[in-house]
Amino acid sequence: FRPISLQKGLVNEARAIIDPALAQTMLQMLEAAVLPPLGTGTAAQVPNYRVAGKTGTSKIADGARGYAAGRYSSLFAGLVPVSAPRLVGVVVINDPKGKDYY
Repeated sequence: FRPISLQKGLVNEARAIIDPALAQTMLQMLEAAVLPPLGTGTAAQVPNYRVAGKTGTSKIADGARGYAAGRYSSLFAGLVPVSAPRLVGVVVINDPKGKDYY
């Protein structure tokens, strides 16, 4: 895996910021987060691809030094394929409705 940086249509080589062995360990952990039985992001699985990612939920601030009751932001950040990451994406749902906000 060679990290790259994109700027205004130009592709520039970038330097690795973490040890490759640590990056591989993190990929394994993120892949486990989308696999049953314990993964919270099992809906992110894609047939014929190994997916890695992480779900997250946070409360929404109410503007008065606290949090709004029952209001959340939910997200999933993921990448494919785990064996040679090429695509990354983030989905954020602000203030989801229903009891399954997570």
